[in-house]
Amino acid sequence: MGVARKITNYLLRKGIGILKINVFVARSTQKLNPINLSDYFDFRSINNQVLNDISVIRGKKKHLQLQRILDKGAYGVSIYAENELAAYGWIGLNKEENKRRIFTSYAIPQNSAHIFECYTVEKFRGQKLYPAIVFKLTEWAKKHHADDVYIDTIAGNLAAEKGIIKLGFHYISLQTKLLVFSKIIFEYDNKR
Repeated sequence: MGVARKITNYLLRKGIGILKINVFVARSTQKLNPINLSDYFDFRSINNQVLNDISVIRGKKKHLQLQRILDKGAYGVSIYAENELAAYGWIGLNKEENKRRIFTSYAIPQNSAHIFECYTVEKFRGQKLYPAIVFKLTEWAKKHHADDVYIDTIAGNLAAEKGIIKLGFHYISLQTKLLVFSKIIFEYDNKR
């Protein structure tokens, strides 16, 4: 990664700069392409033990943020390699019109779901864990009668975009936001 990219990423983590987000959707009528993992990996619902493991890898601040997400009713799933956390992701259902938003400007329709906060531990990257998490969360949404499932990724995260498209999600929007100290000063939604 080049110096300019590192500086840009650092500023974005601090809430300063231009953030571009790609939004994708899978319709409930779509059959997604399954991802098969080796028997070395197993899925677990996110609970307090998984949150503790996340805390070890991502820190106490992330643990507290995810605890609030769990308390609000989001569902999370994780992948373990033996007893080591390898990846995790979250999904939330929108039961009320325009309540759930993706980065504030893109309101997902009522009775839809949004996949967010997916993370793969660095040493497990490149093993298709991200699309496996997304597929598992999409299955959960369909069991809970969600009409559509939305997911977003930072524009330029080619690995994530490739995994999402390979599963069968379709690109629908590019969100552009100008951030200053984590406040959105300007935003534009370029729908497809």
